[in-house]
Amino acid sequence: MKSIILTLILLFFTTEAFSKSFEINSEHSSIIFKTTYMKLGEVEGRFKKFKGTFDFDEKTKKVKDLFIEIDVKSIDTADKKRDRHLKQSDFFDVNKFRYVTFEGKDYLYKEGKLQKVKGFLNIKGKDHPLILNVKWKGSDQDAWDPKKMIFFFSGTTNIERQKVGLNWNKALDQGGWLVGNNVEVRFQVEANATDNRPAFSRFMKGRKKVKKSALGKAGEVIEPEVKEKVVIKKIYIKEKNNDVEVNQFERSGFIGYAATGFFSLVGLLTLAWLSRKQTAKVLEAKNYDDKKVMILADLIFCIVVFVGAVLTAPFMGYSKFLF
Repeated sequence: MKSIILTLILLFFTTEAFSKSFEINSEHSSIIFKTTYMKLGEVEGRFKKFKGTFDFDEKTKKVKDLFIEIDVKSIDTADKKRDRHLKQSDFFDVNKFRYVTFEGKDYLYKEGKLQKVKGFLNIKGKDHPLILNVKWKGSDQDAWDPKKMIFFFSGTTNIERQKVGLNWNKALDQGGWLVGNNVEVRFQVEANATDNRPAFSRFMKGRKKVKKSALGKAGEVIEPEVKEKVVIKKIYIKEKNNDVEVNQFERSGFIGYAATGFFSLVGLLTLAWLSRKQTAKVLEAKNYDDKKVMILADLIFCIVVFVGAVLTAPFMGYSKFLF
C-alpha cells in the first residue's frame, strides 16, 4: 500500500514538473472573422477582447486543456450600427450571453506538431462541436528574458452560423440572402508562461554577470535566473594584476520609466485634489455641516486615488496581478 501511494505521489510531481501553463497574450494575438454580404461582397470583423489558457507538457511536447473566452461586446466590424445589431437578440444577445467560449477536448498531431483541436464552441448557452485547424509555429526565447519561452500558433475554422443559433437574415429582392451562412474564422496566437509578464509591461533588463579581462573589451556573458526588477550588474576589471569589483545599477529605459511614473503620480494627485475640492463645494452649497463635508470630500479623494492606481498599474508591470 505504501509503495502504491509513493508511486502515485512521484507520478503526480513528475507530471507537474514537466507541464506548464500558458496564457494567450491578447495584446499580440487576434481573432478575425469574415462572411459574405449581399452575395458578392464580404464583411470582416474582429473581437478586441479575449483570453485563453492551455497546458504544455515539455516532455511529451503535447498541448492539453485549451480554453478560450471571447467578450462579444468587443466585436468590431468598422460599422457601429452593424455592431449594435450583432450584439442584439437577432444575433449574439450579449445582455444574456456576453461570452463565447471554446473548450478543447481532443488534440491531433502530425509529425509531432499540433494539427487539429476538436472541442465545443459555446454560443448563447449551448455547446456545438467545432474543429480548429492549427498551424503550430513553435516557440522562441523571450526578447527580455532568454530563459522564458513564448509559443506561437495560428489557425482557421468555419462556422455555419444558423447551426449555432445566429439565425437572422434578410431576403434580397433579386434572390438570395443579405448575410452569408458560412463564417470563416482565423486566429493568430502568442502565448506566455503564466509566471511571465508580457514584454509591454516589463521595464527592467534581466540581471547579467559580465567578466572582462580589460575595460572596454567584450567578455563572457552568463544569464542567471531573473528574480528582481532592480538589478546589479557586476563588472570585474583586471587592473595591475588585481581584480577590482565594480557594482553598477542598470535600468533599461530609466528616463522614460521615471518620467511615466512621475507624471502619472502628479496627474493622479491633481485629479484627486480637484475632485475633493469640487465635492466640498457642492456639499457646502447644500448646507452640509463642516464635519460631513470634510469626511465625504476626503472619501472622494481616496476613491479617485485608488481607482487611478488600479487603472495605471498594468502599465507599470503589474498586469498579471490585477487583470
